[in-house]
Amino acid sequence: MDHLWGLLPDDVRARVDEELAAGNGVRPIQLVRDSIRLKRDDCDLEEKPDLAACRQTVQWRRELLESDGSLPPFAAADLPAVLARARLMSAPIEAIEARQVGEYIRLFAVVRRPERDEVPLVALPDAEPGEAAQIGAGLSAELVVPLRWHV
Repeated sequence: MDHLWGLLPDDVRARVDEELAAGNGVRPIQLVRDSIRLKRDDCDLEEKPDLAACRQTVQWRRELLESDGSLPPFAAADLPAVLARARLMSAPIEAIEARQVGEYIRLFAVVRRPERDEVPLVALPDAEPGEAAQIGAGLSAELVVPLRWHV
């Protein structure tokens, strides 16, 4: 086990896994860095872990999830792959939201932990609104939650 991973609270570990499942690379590193304070050897001060160490921890976790098959491929944008990402959420999903972000339509899982949070599931090219609609509707039906469009 990675030494920083062992210091993370269970809820932060779950959120890191969610972010990795959604294909995010920066947010999991930030979660690790913001959740740990290390005591310095030369004084009583605490500091955040080194950014490179946080990046290494997230890479270790990504490789572990990929090796046991629980992390879907990042490039996959079909309903089964996105549904697998959604089912990795540690908090109950209340809705699926679709939103235009730049040149993409992004689908988000809306969760509550206890505050409302949006976890990205997939980004689809703007030229494929039919694909986004199909995946969004499929997620909504499978998870029995509403689908909201903000496009």
